[in-house]
Amino acid sequence: MNFHTFELSYKLSTDDVRIVYNELYNASGQNYKPKDDCAVFNALQDYGIIIFIKKYKQDEYNNHVLYYRINPRRVLENHNYIGIFNSKNIDKLIKKFNILIKTVSPFLPEFDSCNISRIDYCSNVELNDQAVIDSYINLLKRGYFPSKYTIKKYKNEKSKRNTLSKNGITITGNNGIEVTYYNKYRQLKEKNPKCRYIDNSKKIIRIEIRCFKKKVRHLTKKFKCTSASSFLKESDIIGKYIFKHYANIFYGTGDFYKLTDIYAMVDKSSCKKKSKKLMKELVKSSATHSSLDRAFDILNFNKSQIKAILKKFNKIGVSPVVIPRRYEFYTIRNPL
Repeated sequence: MNFHTFELSYKLSTDDVRIVYNELYNASGQNYKPKDDCAVFNALQDYGIIIFIKKYKQDEYNNHVLYYRINPRRVLENHNYIGIFNSKNIDKLIKKFNILIKTVSPFLPEFDSCNISRIDYCSNVELNDQAVIDSYINLLKRGYFPSKYTIKKYKNEKSKRNTLSKNGITITGNNGIEVTYYNKYRQLKEKNPKCRYIDNSKKIIRIEIRCFKKKVRHLTKKFKCTSASSFLKESDIIGKYIFKHYANIFYGTGDFYKLTDIYAMVDKSSCKKKSKKLMKELVKSSATHSSLDRAFDILNFNKSQIKAILKKFNKIGVSPVVIPRRYEFYTIRNPL
């Protein structure tokens, strides 16, 4: 399992703050960006490393934490904005990272002096074209979102209200997890249009599962990691565990079909007659209201019933999120 971005954190002493702050400021020059209680230093930005210091209060005292936000693929390959880091190259990454930070300041903490505070596990999935990617993202917006998850909305300047993104969907959980599906080509066009590999991204949907401090702490304990490097070296196992638990939680593991095809596959299944009737009622309501979430509410499903019926759909390889009749195609495979 691969990852795209991760963060290291290191608590600075009072003496460290002055020294490190001045060293970073001198190295960053015009790239220094003060913002509220956070100072951002871009001295190593070309290598995919952003350094920032955050100030926060605890027991009436100011505390400072140094963060490295790292794009590991760019540390080793400066201009690769599309590729995903292969965890087999972790030792090379750590060696290069430690060399780079010492070019900025000898006082900066090295890799294993820090803790992992965030990691983004991800997968690049190739679909047919931009139209299929857009349709897939629209289908995800019709999924099932348990109570601890919220779909992120963005301010629309034209309508003056918060709306869903056209280029993707981000679902945030109160468990330290954030799941994002987005059109990689459009993201690059907006943020980095001069990227030399941009045309290679036209068929890619990027799926990212971000694990923040709360989840990282849980994973560190669960997989018995003793350092930042040991955590990354377990990233194959940890990433597969994370994707298995969260990537398909909102729409199931099956492929997407139109309503009449789902009816036919439910009829052919080995499910009991009562289950088949309930499954058909669910997908009909899901199609009518353009929302699996809404369908569960209308049919008064409780948590255990939702879990049970989703398991039945997974077993027959069908998602209960229904392709609209107006779509030209009749099926979209589940990219995971």
